[in-house]
Amino acid sequence: MATPPFRLWRLWIIGVAGGVFLTMAVGAEPPLWLQIVAMSVVAADIAALLTGLIFRTRTHGEDGVR
Repeated sequence: MATPPFRLWRLWIIGVAGGVFLTMAVGAEPPLWLQIVAMSVVAADIAALLTGLIFRTRTHGEDGVR
C-alpha cells in the first residue's frame, strides 16, 4: 500500500490533535505527554499557516495574484 501524500498525513495529525483538545473540552484528562504533543502540533500548524499567508501576500499581493 502506498503512503498517502504529505497533506493527508498533516490532516490526520491535526485531526488527532483536535481530538485531544475536544477530549479536554468535555472534561476528560488525557496524559500530560499527549496534551503537550497536541499543543505543539496545533502551535506548529498555526505558525505554518501564518507563515504561508505572509509569504503568499508578500509575493503575490493581497488577492494572491502577481
